[in-house]
Amino acid sequence: MKLVFKIAYRTVWGQRLRLSGSLSELGAFDEEKARDMNLTDSDKNLWELEVSLPGEKTPSFDYRYFVEDENTGFRIYECADRHFLLPNKGADAAEIHDQWRSAPDEENTLFSSAFTEALLKPKKIWKDRFVSFEKQKEDEYIVRFQIHIARIDPRHR
Repeated sequence: MKLVFKIAYRTVWGQRLRLSGSLSELGAFDEEKARDMNLTDSDKNLWELEVSLPGEKTPSFDYRYFVEDENTGFRIYECADRHFLLPNKGADAAEIHDQWRSAPDEENTLFSSAFTEALLKPKKIWKDRFVSFEKQKEDEYIVRFQIHIARIDPRHR
């Protein structure tokens, strides 16, 4: 089976994008044996890697991208590993298109879509059911979340 990994990531001079995974063909998560990706489109910062899996290997595995500085050896990692499971066992090739997942920046958490489009978006349903807003001063609010959970008796086993 042939796997083609594709990801867009902007690097600077001296950096290379690498792929490591649970398969031996991806280095078995040994970063020294990780595979170097190829920059195929510098305008779009598109990196690719083609891997051939021998025989009838079941294409279910974990993998991760990381950037390595060729001069210092410093590495930049994604925030989590990925999992691949081929939906069709009869396929002889798969193309995997990914996007880089950075670790969340704590300073920008409140500007994420989870907050701006849901939690802090003043909607009647949120105000009435789950959230209360209390204005303190100009541009200053206290937001109280009402969380519903099941209560379990401490002696329950």
